[in-house]
Amino acid sequence: MINTTTTIVLMGLVVLSIRGVAFMFAERIVLPALVKDCLELFLPAILTVLIVSGITGHRSGGGDALQLLRNPYVLATFVAVALSLRLKSFFAVVMLSYLSFLAFYFLLPQV
Repeated sequence: MINTTTTIVLMGLVVLSIRGVAFMFAERIVLPALVKDCLELFLPAILTVLIVSGITGHRSGGGDALQLLRNPYVLATFVAVALSLRLKSFFAVVMLSYLSFLAFYFLLPQV
């Protein structure tokens, strides 16, 4: 038990020391405008990846385009992409995407 606790504490100290160095020099680092613009799109991109990876296991059968458009997972993915392009608030994108999925899931006929 003590070995496990010691290991966890030491791992935490290593992580904090590595991140601490990055935060100490953060004010001195100047990022180009292109990198700053790309970082703004990072969170919506991660959200999109999570949703798309979630629908890969929930595909509608047959490959029919109409069935694909009635799939709540696919529709929620389209909504998440559209929201992530319009909104800057990550929390708002997550909540509205999830609410749209629930609406699609309960209002559309199951495929």
